[in-house]
Amino acid sequence: MTTATIRRPSLQEFEVYENTEVRQLVLELLAAKAFAEAEHERVKAYTAPIFAEYEFHPADEWTERLYGTTRARVLTEEELYLTDMTAPAYREYCERVKDAHAAHGWTGPREHCPALVAKSKVTVAENALVKSILKFMGAEGCNAYGETRRKIIELACRSAKI
Repeated sequence: MTTATIRRPSLQEFEVYENTEVRQLVLELLAAKAFAEAEHERVKAYTAPIFAEYEFHPADEWTERLYGTTRARVLTEEELYLTDMTAPAYREYCERVKDAHAAHGWTGPREHCPALVAKSKVTVAENALVKSILKFMGAEGCNAYGETRRKIIELACRSAKI
């Protein structure tokens, strides 16, 4: 395991860095977040009616583990990972959703969801911001996870004064 010596930049060094690189990375992150939220709502508007036509149930392995009992049905699209993905109804649903993506202008890979692709771009933007800050602090090659990562992103966004 490598340990990094954390650099303590002067306030002036940090202000210059903050006003250039951090500000740009925060703007990119905020743009990615706004697009991801809008894309999620746009996609949900045409996939929710398709989802409503089906009644999915959690696979047996999930019901006991997550709920301690048998649960009647999967209530949201976000919970679909709980269902039996080999079931014919699930496969039919997925094909219909892929067709709906294409009908609503999606030109990316058929197997990809436009909302999830947009959400992944938020993670890419967050990674760039965290990497830049760690590099500036002398911790290049390190990474931040969990609460530390969340705090770095939150502080960067607040300090950028956007």
